Amino acid sequence: MQLIQRRLLRKIQVTLHEDHLTYKTTEALSIYEFNVPYDSFYLVNKIKTRKLNSWLLLATIIIGIGTISLITGTVFGKLEKADSGITLTYSIISILLIYACIISYKPKIVVPTSQSSFQLFENNPNPERFDSFLSALKEKQKKSLLNRFVHNKEYQYEGRINNLGSLLKYEIITEAEFKKMKDEIEDEYFSNNNQLN
Repeated sequence: MQLIQRRLLRKIQVTLHEDHLTYKTTEALSIYEFNVPYDSFYLVNKIKTRKLNSWLLLATIIIGIGTISLITGTVFGKLEKADSGITLTYSIISILLIYACIISYKPKIVVPTSQSSFQLFENNPNPERFDSFLSALKEKQKKSLLNRFVHNKEYQYEGRINNLGSLLKYEIITEAEFKKMKDEIEDEYFSNNNQLN
């Protein structure tokens, strides 16, 4: 499964493979690509945040401070009537910058990993597309974690049960899946012990 987002000169491409996710960002002059193994995601803790253009915010604050000082100077008679045109201009610019800040305040969804985090969606994603992509990602993660920590015969009985409990704790598997897999591990363990005796 693949997810592609385009925005002006930027393209984000997320591809689900069997054991990892490939995250590729293409901008005007650069390409950034990395692979993230499924067992390093913290999908339960996906963060919905909003992104604000910091340069736009800084310009708004500076112009806003200038406008406030001009308005207070005009009100208290420290400025001439001729300067009221400048005050009006600064006021209009301030209002436009505040409006631009509100417009540019974009939602994004960030997925934390064991190393850092990466942005999965910017702007409002299509809810159906987002849900289907996220559920496919969760299934890949579940399969990867189960193969690595539960079905792996290198772990002893207690280790496999503890790992299974951790997957339940982090809501990667359900209570029913936990009970079923725990019974399978116990049956396998006791049948192996009976064969040895």
